[in-house]
Amino acid sequence: MQNSSAVISYFTLGAYSDSGRLKFLYFALLLCTYAAILASNLLLVVVICASRCLHEPMYFLLCSLFLNEVWGSTAVFPMLLVQILRDVHTISVTFCFLQMFLGHSYGSVEFMILAVITYDRYVAISFPLQYCARMSKAKVRFLVAFPWCYAFTLILALLLLTRSLKLCGRVIPKVVCNNYEVVKLSCGDTFAQNVYGLLITFLAVVGPLLFMFVTYARILKLCFSHGSGGTRRKALSTCGPHLASIVNFSFGVCFEVLQSRFEGLHPLKDPADPNLRGTGLAFNAYVNSRLRMYATTRRLATNSVCFLLLLTVFGIPRSTVHRIVHRVTEEVVAIRHKVIYFPNDDLADQASKRQGRFIDIYVGWPGSVHDSRVLRHSPLYQRGLYPPLGHFILADGGYPCLQRPLPLITPLQAASAVWEPSA
Repeated sequence: MQNSSAVISYFTLGAYSDSGRLKFLYFALLLCTYAAILASNLLLVVVICASRCLHEPMYFLLCSLFLNEVWGSTAVFPMLLVQILRDVHTISVTFCFLQMFLGHSYGSVEFMILAVITYDRYVAISFPLQYCARMSKAKVRFLVAFPWCYAFTLILALLLLTRSLKLCGRVIPKVVCNNYEVVKLSCGDTFAQNVYGLLITFLAVVGPLLFMFVTYARILKLCFSHGSGGTRRKALSTCGPHLASIVNFSFGVCFEVLQSRFEGLHPLKDPADPNLRGTGLAFNAYVNSRLRMYATTRRLATNSVCFLLLLTVFGIPRSTVHRIVHRVTEEVVAIRHKVIYFPNDDLADQASKRQGRFIDIYVGWPGSVHDSRVLRHSPLYQRGLYPPLGHFILADGGYPCLQRPLPLITPLQAASAVWEPSA
């Protein structure tokens, strides 16, 4: 199967909007947040490693959890800081897949570490006298390393499957790269990728969640059936923060998975358009595909004077028009080889082969150049090659007359001789 890099070299992140001067404020807030996350988590790691009294299984697992927070924030914040200052929000395929690896592995490692911590709490509460024997140094090393190796293996296999797809679009309707959004840009069969994605969701999210809830149910049953009031309070105070972290993180991950997998249809979207499906034009936005095409063609045809008209007729503000034109133009360029076929021979040779109907062709001037200037530089004007009898000039009606009368055919009118009198 053809590799995606042969077609797509970068992606466009479609969830960004033009924030004007506020982007510097957002940049400063995000930078401070990222710095606070790094400082707090790394400080806790240093404290645990430096204090010998904290060299216990529970704190080693917490140290791994803090390092994973640094890993996850590095997957998101640096790219956000770069993109928020840019006018064109693009990311190369390599960096996109790197970000997906960091982000998806962060979520998988987080669930696995939380599951391991749940197991540690279960052993500590259910077998307090055997805790040191059951949680030996070798077992603790394994429990610390296993979540990382397990998650890296799952996510690496997932991204290798996605990398093998042939992509026909480049617009990702997110602020960061997401594996399932990249899979949706494919124009080929994605059955294997979808099945493996659901399998990873079960192995990295549903499985650890079931293990944690069953384990905590056994802990609570043990505390309330055999323990005293002080034992129950101590167990709940120990497990309460951990259980709150599990619930909080689980809700966030489940919401993201459900949103990407079972995304609802917006009333303005037009997902049924077969010409746009799989090209990346049908991105998740509040403007349907036909309205995007109308706005783009109107914008390109009338230049900058159409913003007020677009706002009045379509209800699209200036910043949204910029984003729409940029995305639609990118997608048209990406599929140009499918709809535009360039001749192998010279244009004049191709025209002369059509029963000799064209005897002279002069093209290549920008549309903003005046007709008279084009005519003055043409061989028709330089060498005085007026059309022979029975031939016509196929050009705009604004060309000046070279003879009385000038046989002129305008392309936008009927194919008949239009006799233009000289001024």
